[in-house]
Amino acid sequence: MKKLAFVLVVLFAINTQAQQRMDRQQRVKDLTPEQFATLQTKKMTLDLDLSEDQQKKVQKLNQEIAENLKKARENRDEDLTQDERFEIKNKMLDKQIAHQKEMKKILNEEQFEKWQKIRKHKKHAFKQKRKHKRGDRDNRFEARD
Repeated sequence: MKKLAFVLVVLFAINTQAQQRMDRQQRVKDLTPEQFATLQTKKMTLDLDLSEDQQKKVQKLNQEIAENLKKARENRDEDLTQDERFEIKNKMLDKQIAHQKEMKKILNEEQFEKWQKIRKHKKHAFKQKRKHKRGDRDNRFEARD
Protein backbone atom coordinates (compact mmCIF):
# COMPACT_ATOMS: atom_id res chain seq x y z
CA MET A 1 0.00 0.00 0.00
CA LYS A 2 2.85 2.39 0.84
CA LYS A 3 4.52 1.62 -2.49
CA LEU A 4 1.31 2.37 -4.35
CA ALA A 5 0.93 5.67 -2.52
CA PHE A 6 4.55 6.56 -3.28
CA VAL A 7 4.11 5.74 -6.98
CA LEU A 8 0.96 7.88 -7.13
CA VAL A 9 2.74 10.81 -5.47
CA VAL A 10 5.65 10.54 -7.93
CA LEU A 11 3.31 10.36 -10.93
CA PHE A 12 1.37 13.36 -9.64
CA ALA A 13 4.59 15.35 -9.22
CA ILE A 14 5.78 14.50 -12.73
CA ASN A 15 2.41 15.43 -14.21
CA THR A 16 2.36 18.75 -12.34
CA GLN A 17 5.87 19.61 -13.50
CA ALA A 18 5.01 18.81 -17.13
CA GLN A 19 1.92 21.01 -16.98
CA GLN A 20 3.91 23.90 -15.51
CA ARG A 21 6.48 23.60 -18.30
CA MET A 22 3.74 23.62 -20.92
CA ASP A 23 2.11 26.64 -19.24
CA ARG A 24 5.40 28.57 -19.43
CA GLN A 25 5.80 27.69 -23.11
CA GLN A 26 2.22 28.74 -23.82
CA ARG A 27 2.73 32.09 -22.06
CA VAL A 28 5.67 32.87 -24.35
CA LYS A 29 3.61 31.90 -27.40
CA ASP A 30 0.77 34.14 -26.22
CA LEU A 31 2.96 37.25 -26.28
CA THR A 32 2.36 39.65 -29.14
CA PRO A 33 5.30 40.21 -31.49
CA GLU A 34 5.72 43.68 -29.95
CA GLN A 35 5.90 42.26 -26.42
CA PHE A 36 8.29 39.52 -27.46
CA ALA A 37 10.53 42.01 -29.28
CA THR A 38 10.57 44.34 -26.28
CA LEU A 39 11.59 41.54 -23.91
CA GLN A 40 14.31 40.33 -26.28
CA THR A 41 15.65 43.86 -26.71
CA LYS A 42 15.79 44.43 -22.96
CA LYS A 43 17.63 41.14 -22.45
CA MET A 44 20.11 42.13 -25.14
CA THR A 45 20.51 45.57 -23.57
CA LEU A 46 21.44 43.94 -20.28
CA ASP A 47 23.82 41.46 -21.93
CA LEU A 48 25.48 43.86 -24.37
CA ASP A 49 25.07 47.28 -22.72
CA LEU A 50 23.31 48.76 -25.75
CA SER A 51 23.05 52.51 -26.27
CA GLU A 52 19.64 54.16 -26.82
CA ASP A 53 20.23 54.30 -30.57
CA GLN A 54 21.27 50.65 -30.65
CA GLN A 55 18.21 49.68 -28.62
CA LYS A 56 15.89 51.33 -31.15
CA LYS A 57 17.55 49.57 -34.08
CA VAL A 58 17.63 46.20 -32.30
CA GLN A 59 13.98 46.63 -31.26
CA LYS A 60 13.02 47.06 -34.92
CA LEU A 61 14.95 43.92 -35.92
CA ASN A 62 13.50 41.91 -33.04
CA GLN A 63 10.02 43.06 -34.04
CA GLU A 64 10.53 41.70 -37.56
CA ILE A 65 11.85 38.41 -36.21
CA ALA A 66 8.93 38.07 -33.79
CA GLU A 67 6.42 38.66 -36.58
CA ASN A 68 8.15 36.06 -38.78
CA LEU A 69 8.14 33.56 -35.90
CA LYS A 70 4.44 34.11 -35.34
CA LYS A 71 3.72 33.48 -39.03
CA ALA A 72 5.90 30.36 -38.98
CA ARG A 73 4.08 29.00 -35.91
CA GLU A 74 0.72 29.57 -37.57
CA ASN A 75 1.81 27.68 -40.70
CA ARG A 76 3.66 24.93 -38.85
CA ASP A 77 0.73 22.51 -38.72
CA GLU A 78 0.21 22.48 -42.46
CA ASP A 79 1.20 19.38 -44.40
CA LEU A 80 4.03 20.55 -46.62
CA THR A 81 5.80 18.83 -49.46
CA GLN A 82 9.54 18.28 -49.29
CA ASP A 83 10.10 21.15 -51.75
CA GLU A 84 7.94 23.51 -49.67
CA ARG A 85 9.84 22.60 -46.49
CA PHE A 86 13.13 23.18 -48.31
CA GLU A 87 11.93 26.57 -49.53
CA ILE A 88 10.81 27.61 -46.04
CA LYS A 89 14.10 26.48 -44.49
CA ASN A 90 16.07 28.25 -47.23
CA LYS A 91 14.18 31.52 -46.66
CA MET A 92 14.67 31.20 -42.91
CA LEU A 93 18.43 30.81 -43.34
CA ASP A 94 18.51 33.81 -45.69
CA LYS A 95 16.71 35.86 -43.02
CA GLN A 96 19.18 34.70 -40.38
CA ILE A 97 22.11 35.77 -42.57
CA ALA A 98 20.50 39.17 -43.16
CA HIS A 99 19.80 39.52 -39.43
CA GLN A 100 23.42 38.76 -38.60
CA LYS A 101 24.62 41.37 -41.11
CA GLU A 102 22.27 43.97 -39.62
CA MET A 103 23.45 43.16 -36.09
CA LYS A 104 27.04 43.56 -37.25
CA LYS A 105 26.17 47.06 -38.49
CA ILE A 106 24.41 48.01 -35.24
CA LEU A 107 26.81 46.58 -32.67
CA ASN A 108 30.44 47.47 -32.12
CA GLU A 109 33.03 44.72 -32.55
CA GLU A 110 33.12 43.71 -28.88
CA GLN A 111 29.32 43.63 -28.60
CA PHE A 112 29.01 41.62 -31.80
CA GLU A 113 31.49 38.99 -30.59
CA LYS A 114 29.67 38.73 -27.28
CA TRP A 115 26.32 38.48 -29.09
CA GLN A 116 27.64 35.63 -31.23
CA LYS A 117 28.92 33.78 -28.16
CA ILE A 118 25.56 34.17 -26.44
CA ARG A 119 23.75 32.90 -29.55
CA LYS A 120 26.03 29.88 -29.82
CA HIS A 121 25.57 29.10 -26.15
CA LYS A 122 21.77 29.38 -26.42
CA LYS A 123 21.73 27.25 -29.56
CA HIS A 124 23.83 24.58 -27.86
CA ALA A 125 21.63 24.67 -24.75
CA PHE A 126 18.51 24.36 -26.91
CA LYS A 127 19.96 21.35 -28.74
CA GLN A 128 20.89 19.71 -25.45
CA LYS A 129 17.44 20.35 -24.03
CA ARG A 130 15.82 18.98 -27.17
CA LYS A 131 18.13 15.96 -27.16
CA HIS A 132 17.29 15.29 -23.51
CA LYS A 133 13.58 15.77 -24.18
CA ARG A 134 13.54 13.25 -27.03
CA GLY A 135 16.03 10.89 -25.48
CA ASP A 136 19.45 10.08 -26.78
CA ARG A 137 18.49 8.31 -29.99
CA ASP A 138 22.07 7.62 -31.05
CA ASN A 139 22.77 5.58 -27.94
CA ARG A 140 19.50 3.73 -28.37
CA PHE A 141 20.58 2.53 -31.81
CA GLU A 142 24.08 1.63 -30.62
CA ALA A 143 22.56 -0.63 -27.98
CA ARG A 144 21.00 -2.76 -30.73
CA ASP A 145 24.35 -3.57 -32.36
